[in-house]
Amino acid sequence: MVFTTDRLVETRNDKLTEYFYRQAIYYIVDRVERIDELAYKQKRARRCDYISDIEDELCEISRWIEFWGLGARQRSEGGKWLPSAISAMLSHRWTDREAYWLKCSGGSQYNGKLKYQELLQLIVDMGLLEQSSTARSRDVLCELCARWTDDADVATRSIMLKRLMRDAETKRNKAQLQAFEEKVAKWRRGEAYSLSVPDCYRSNAVLRVRDRKVETSLGITVEAAEAERVWKLMRRYHERKAAFRHDVIRDASDHPWTINSFENDIMQAGCHRLHFDDMAYAARELGLAV
Repeated sequence: MVFTTDRLVETRNDKLTEYFYRQAIYYIVDRVERIDELAYKQKRARRCDYISDIEDELCEISRWIEFWGLGARQRSEGGKWLPSAISAMLSHRWTDREAYWLKCSGGSQYNGKLKYQELLQLIVDMGLLEQSSTARSRDVLCELCARWTDDADVATRSIMLKRLMRDAETKRNKAQLQAFEEKVAKWRRGEAYSLSVPDCYRSNAVLRVRDRKVETSLGITVEAAEAERVWKLMRRYHERKAAFRHDVIRDASDHPWTINSFENDIMQAGCHRLHFDDMAYAARELGLAV
């Protein structure tokens, strides 16, 4: 599990010190501050939708709390009892507010983040730190934005923004795929040395045939006889004449690649995901298919 943070947190003898416990809480403060920023971006948004980004931040808080055991009291490395992080952060005692909100910026109370304590309270009251995916549905997250920013139209606008973003992405993907098909043609003719497959393509690799050998865009070469064997197997799966069974492909260097699955016309072998249509192209080039 990996977290990207400027807050250094580590354990000593598998326990947090009081200092690192506070640093772990400050990381949560940073995430709450980011949720505030995203909520107001959502209020002003006209082209982008930030609801999924808010969900990511909430997931990050939940994962962080679970990772460091911050959901319950724990003993520090020095033997002192440390309270659960959320109860400490929601405390209205001035010493707690000063320790967890006002000093988290490393300066005086005037550059602290106490104003976000109310947002955290709202998040907790709405059950948004629960791990259940239903607890953070789009409707609930829109309600969070509406209540925090006093914007009653956030849910309606979110639907519109999501549609605009989807349409824009579809347009971008169409143009990207058209350009990619042209690159594939050049690569198959040997006019391009390498080929990078875009994320919007149906698989993560394509095939070409050179010197009666099948090459993948990820740099693996398979002899024609082995390619023929695998093609016959994939064709049976495609035509549903056989149930999938794990197998092995051996490349030209006799290295084995396990065939892990064949689903929705996608074969996964090692790090390769190959579409049936690309395999059919190679089969035609080898004279194995019409």
